[in-house]
Amino acid sequence: ITPNQTLATKSVKGKKKDKNWITILLCTNTSDTDKLKLLVIGKLANSRCFKNIRKKNLDAKYEANKKAWMT
Repeated sequence: ITPNQTLATKSVKGKKKDKNWITILLCTNTSDTDKLKLLVIGKLANSRCFKNIRKKNLDAKYEANKKAWMT
């Protein structure tokens, strides 16, 4: 299922819909005693958004997949 909503405030004439996205997984049990790290799946192994950030210091796990899918 592809996303049909965006956080963009306005559309730009003459531009195609952006096909880039990320997948995010949040997981915990009902009593909230067992939590997994946030999992973010993006298309690029070294995404520009992490240019000046050490991924090891994040409280999340980042993985790359050419379609940004979780299988």
